[in-house]
Amino acid sequence: MPRKRVPVVGTRGLHVAQLSPGVRSILKRRSDAAAKREYAPVLAADRAAFGSANQRFRGERQSILGATNMAEASLSQALRGLKSAGLNGRYLRQATSELTARRGDVAGAVPFLLSDAAKERGEAIQDARMELISDRASMQQSAATKFNSALDEERNTASSLLKERAEDRARDGGLEFDPRNLKNAQIALKTALENWSENPMVPVTINGEKQMVPFQEANPLKTMEQWREFAAGVSESFDGFDSVDIMEVIKRALRKRESKFAGPYTTQSSVPAIREKTPPAPLLFSSAG
Repeated sequence: MPRKRVPVVGTRGLHVAQLSPGVRSILKRRSDAAAKREYAPVLAADRAAFGSANQRFRGERQSILGATNMAEASLSQALRGLKSAGLNGRYLRQATSELTARRGDVAGAVPFLLSDAAKERGEAIQDARMELISDRASMQQSAATKFNSALDEERNTASSLLKERAEDRARDGGLEFDPRNLKNAQIALKTALENWSENPMVPVTINGEKQMVPFQEANPLKTMEQWREFAAGVSESFDGFDSVDIMEVIKRALRKRESKFAGPYTTQSSVPAIREKTPPAPLLFSSAG
């Protein structure tokens, strides 16, 4: 039994959309800013841990030096009071030697006590540094997650828009139009219809002779053929589109019963799709008009 072929869907059918570098840059900045706002309190607490470690070390150092100074002062005072205590001879020398040794022990213990405090500070700072690195990594991961989510959302939105345009093209007979060309055609048509409404004198050929007649008399824009002739003249006078694009703009306006343009058309319920480019017609006006 022959194996059934699996249907293949192309990118056009899936309406795949890509985002421009400018859009991606905006989404990246927004994602980074959102992650920074989210982790700002956490990172502030991590940085504050460095200050706490240094503050504890300074407090311990001050306590050690204070206690040592007090002990040394007490021993020095005891040494000065030995003679007045009634000691002499061997007993005085023994007591003096013992107090002197104790005073030396107290002074010698200071570096070790400070070393222990500095070690504790170093461990606390190391822990704070590791916590800060970890939270920064979490912030970057959050920014990447937000960025990917934003990319997916915008791509889905763009794909939906492409799908809507494809459906519009299908309703319009399957023609594919460039939105920029349609926008250019819309602007040009508005300018051309404003020129038409002013009804300037234009050259036409009648019985082999060129004559100047009013614009609206040369082309009253009452039939679809007259609109095609008008569209061909507009496409020759402006760049950025062709007569098919400008006819599409006219048809959409007619279907939607809009009166956005200054022309005399009102309603036409059914307008046939333009399959081929209309042959060039005589130029009825200039772009400067």
